[in-house]
Formats: sequence, structure tokens, C-alpha cells
Amino acid sequence: MKLLILASSFLSTSVLASQPSVADLSKLSITPVEALKLAQKQVMINGVVYQQKATQSLNKQSFSTDIEIPSLVIGEVVNSTDGFTAYDVTGEIIVKLAGDVDLEKFSKDNNLTIKQAYKNFYILKSGDKANLLPLVEQLQNLPNVVSATIDLADKGINTH
Repeated sequence: MKLLILASSFLSTSVLASQPSVADLSKLSITPVEALKLAQKQVMINGVVYQQKATQSLNKQSFSTDIEIPSLVIGEVVNSTDGFTAYDVTGEIIVKLAGDVDLEKFSKDNNLTIKQAYKNFYILKSGDKANLLPLVEQLQNLPNVVSATIDLADKGINTH
């Protein structure tokens, strides 16, 4: 019994010591959940929905009906819909080509640089300011392209 009282007294003092003061709390900027939801927008990448920070970008184009064209550029960070995993947009596009394709001409025609090749799979790098979503859609519509997907790097995995 004495041990239980002694342990609880030690635990209760640590709890009291860790209580933040009003001054400490006033230094924090607290954003309501509703505002956080408005600051996020959904974007479809490779058939999966991700959360993206909703900011004005140079790639945003609007028409008279204010239809927003989705944008995804190198360096952006997207999150899984559950909010637990963050991904960096690398600007790399993984392309599988069918048949005999002149890769040099293919990459030049689509403003891409060849990073790596293995059999009929190619890792192609886009320009720094290129909007990857319409670029991948354009590639998928080409006759010799079997598949084209945007590469995302998991920020939780350290490769260095």
C-alpha cells in the first residue's frame, strides 16, 4: 500500500509540473478544424485521392465559370486522406512503352528527360514548373504508352 501511495505521489507531481500556463497557451496559434478543411483540397494521383494544400499557384487557370484546373508540380507535398502519410512530388513519371519507340524523340516531343531505363519501363523527369497531371494524362493517351504514373516519394522513408 505504501508503495502505491509513493508511486502515485511521484506521478501526480509530474502531471502538475507538465501543466502549461495560460501564457504558454497564448503563444500558440490554434487553427479550427473547419479552417484546416478549407485549406486542403483533394487531388487524384494515379487513381488515388490525396490531400493537397489549397493555395493560389501560377499554374491555376480559370475560365469564366471559375473551373479550377488541378495542378501538381515538383516539390509539392501531398498527404494521404487519413493524414498519416506525406509524399513529395518528385517530378518523375514512370512510363511503360509498347513496341519499338524512339525514346529520344518521345522524350523530346514531351519535354521530358530520360533518367533510367529497364526493358520497356522508363523513368522520365519533367521540367521544374510542369503541371504533372495533364502531362501524365497526355502521355496515357499516346498510342505506344501502356501506362504512365507519377512518382511520389514517401517522406517517412529516409533514403540517405
